[in-house]
Amino acid sequence: MSGPNIPLSPNKVDFIDTPPTSPCDHEAIILSHSPLVIRNSSPEKFKRKVTSVFASLYDEEPTPKCKTKPEEVVTLASPIWTDAAPQVISGNEPEVEENKEALEKPGVDRIEVVDSHPEKDIPLSLDSTDTESPEKAAEEALPLAITEPELTEAMISSSIHPDTASSTISIDPIEAIHSASCPAATEVSQMEYVPSTIEGDAEKFKIRHEWTGTCEFDLITEKSIELQKKASFTQNNQLDGLILYRKALVHDMTIAPHDPFIYIDLVNLDAKLAFKDTSSHYAYRALILIKAGLQTITPQQSELSRLVYTAVATRLYTSSTVIIIDELQSMCLQAYRCLVQGLLHCAAFWDGLTVVKLGLEDFPGDFELLDLQALLFGSFQNRHEEIVEDAKNGPVDNIIASSRSGSIYQKRYPWMAPKLFVRTPRLVRQVNSTFGSLNAEVRPVIFGSPGTASKSKSLSDLPKNADVGPLGIFATRDIEEGESILVDKSYACVSNIPPSTGQFCDACHAHLAPPFVQPAQICRPSCGCNVSFCSKGCHDLAIGGYHKIQCGIDFTWLYKTGASKTEWDPRMFLRVMCIVLSTPGWSKDSTPQKNPLQHPLLARLTANYPSDEKQAIHSQNWSYQENIVAPTRILSDLGIDIFSPARKIHEGKTKFLANIWTPELIQTMYWRMLNNANNSKIDISGLQLDESFRSIPTPKSGPTMAHLIVISPSYSFFNHSCRYNVMWNGTCLNGAQDISALLAGDGPNQEVLKPGSSSVSCRANRGIKAGEELTISYVGDPMGGYSPEEIEKQSRLAIGQSEDGAMSHKRMITRMNLMKWFSNAGCGCGQCAEENDSGRMRKMFRVA
Repeated sequence: MSGPNIPLSPNKVDFIDTPPTSPCDHEAIILSHSPLVIRNSSPEKFKRKVTSVFASLYDEEPTPKCKTKPEEVVTLASPIWTDAAPQVISGNEPEVEENKEALEKPGVDRIEVVDSHPEKDIPLSLDSTDTESPEKAAEEALPLAITEPELTEAMISSSIHPDTASSTISIDPIEAIHSASCPAATEVSQMEYVPSTIEGDAEKFKIRHEWTGTCEFDLITEKSIELQKKASFTQNNQLDGLILYRKALVHDMTIAPHDPFIYIDLVNLDAKLAFKDTSSHYAYRALILIKAGLQTITPQQSELSRLVYTAVATRLYTSSTVIIIDELQSMCLQAYRCLVQGLLHCAAFWDGLTVVKLGLEDFPGDFELLDLQALLFGSFQNRHEEIVEDAKNGPVDNIIASSRSGSIYQKRYPWMAPKLFVRTPRLVRQVNSTFGSLNAEVRPVIFGSPGTASKSKSLSDLPKNADVGPLGIFATRDIEEGESILVDKSYACVSNIPPSTGQFCDACHAHLAPPFVQPAQICRPSCGCNVSFCSKGCHDLAIGGYHKIQCGIDFTWLYKTGASKTEWDPRMFLRVMCIVLSTPGWSKDSTPQKNPLQHPLLARLTANYPSDEKQAIHSQNWSYQENIVAPTRILSDLGIDIFSPARKIHEGKTKFLANIWTPELIQTMYWRMLNNANNSKIDISGLQLDESFRSIPTPKSGPTMAHLIVISPSYSFFNHSCRYNVMWNGTCLNGAQDISALLAGDGPNQEVLKPGSSSVSCRANRGIKAGEELTISYVGDPMGGYSPEEIEKQSRLAIGQSEDGAMSHKRMITRMNLMKWFSNAGCGCGQCAEENDSGRMRKMFRVA
């Protein structure tokens, strides 16, 4: 579908290193990764060297080659091996209608409550036709091609005649390269909590839900399940082959970190695995490299431009500027298509429209980009109309923000090292050393059966490097009602008010106004940065810590991001990154640099991942600007190279390792921040918020409102219970109203917290015995927050019941809100258990 103005890459005929393209500039489906072409005088010696590299990479014995009878052989000239005879698959062109069908089936639209057992509308079964031997031969060749050490021999399957190919249901208009063909048809939807097993003709197989991706559209999830189902009923495991191939691509990226071709390979592979967010992120990185490479012959060239140009020249084994620029332009179109496709499947329709507009400026008339633009526009228009209609029936905070955000599942990326998700006994002891409580500590928790109390387990009983599992806070002695338990002060806090306004402390966010902060107490740094601090303590901590990382760098653009539900994410990412990089061992100059997820601030936090036994059902807001563009720019501004491999020096020898600043690492940081951040409104008399930074519309005559986001390092260990025993207070209120709300601590440790600061104070709301778990409420009043007047009229509302004994309306809404963290069964407290046993809690199920 390429327009006539898009030049085709001339090297596609002369070199095997760049796969041939279809008329749509889609790369052909090739069963093994094209090798990195490096000038070498001895081809045989080079082949043996590459073989040994890949053999050591997988630590496996070489797999015997798969002997298949080729149907058609196309001999291509090779600058390295003259005997290479690869075979090319002629793939079918993707159709836009397939994307339309996918968009009509989102994973979760709403939760419905019924009295009977869960049901779900099942789409009509699709007729399927088994593909004959050529496609099966390709499937059989895939695992062997990927595991074969001699990946330098481009193993390409025989072509499939278009007349014999069955009609297929394909979710992606850009098929992942280097993979066997997908199943001919998608079967009846299996998405009612996607079962752990699926009946086959001969056996059952267990779905590996961790590999079903982040896309919330059912048809795409089902397609990823088909990879596993297909593997279960045949001798070849296609999913494991793709997993191994992904590992090989990451290895290639370490060797040639500035070649966009490898990034595009990874984009297509992650898209095939249904991880559309990382696919989009890698496509964006490919575009960065390509745009830099295209500037090589312009006055705007940079060091990155030269690195990209050299990498492409090396792979193509050419010094021709025309060929290299043509290859970059060809890859640029591919990257735009992949990025727009990924944003479409992340439900980021507005973001997709902004990107496709840029793509069409470079490639006007490209049919595929135009088709994607039409799909995005229609999808965005439908969503906007639905939100406007919802606003008529209930409160919608911000129609623009609601219509522009994308949506994906919060998933743990299964290819990441397990050690990055482990909390060890050593970490727990480190947490307790700075916990700051006189009557409580953090311990591993053992959750009991519904309605029973949780228990703790001893750290001494656990191995040194073991994962302690879930954690909670437990009383170390008897605690009286009203006694202070914890005062948690955090510097991981941000708001929508720029620090340059001087209205809040840059460290703790305290409001810099009398009577709580006198002008003489306000400190400003000597470096000249336009920030202020409420005390010398905050000043010294910031200057010696996070501020030295961002000193002198202008980040005011973070406060002009426009309407978005996730606009705070990049600001918190910046603060957390500066805290991490200011810690010895995690600085950008450390060799090797420790993984940020293992920093004490982030290692203690966990994301809200679904169980590997069930498919995710709760999606999260996601944005191209906030989740991809902004963190990339932040890392660049902080001087972090997201492309070059890391160096590790051992015994005088330098070893290159994969770059740690991957899209999956960044998104994992976002998930941990999201699950542990507290959101508060600031309403303080005299607060001034400049119109250019205003993100929360308020009446001109009323008080100015602002949002404060805080990650409290100790408070975050409290677990939820609807029958909680700890109440907490923040400081986001008008301090002139009631100063008692700002009192924290007891006796000589009592202090008055500053309004607007990130501090949180926790007290016991009843007597607590030693060894009892301390819990809070994540949802305000778990019974629904009825007013005293309403409870006076109907006393049973105080226990979550209406007059007839049924669950009250607001309590039902609370139970539904709790499904963000818990299953339909609730949090496991006595309240939820009684409601479940009595039948007051009705069945909930997801509706597509």
